[in-house]
Amino acid sequence: MDDLRARKLTERLGLRRMGTVALLGQARREGLIPKLKPALDALVANGIFIREELVEAALKEAGE
Repeated sequence: MDDLRARKLTERLGLRRMGTVALLGQARREGLIPKLKPALDALVANGIFIREELVEAALKEAGE
């Protein structure tokens, strides 16, 4: 789904918005993925831009 359309829809429905990095962090905390770094690396390797500061903060929070 287009990001702008998705943001507007979640706002209209009163849902909490969550970015990809936050979603992966939550998946890591809940044990759904064993490590966060490989998932983030795969996104970047496939052309998804993620600010380095955000990656570093997420990895620090995940203890990686």
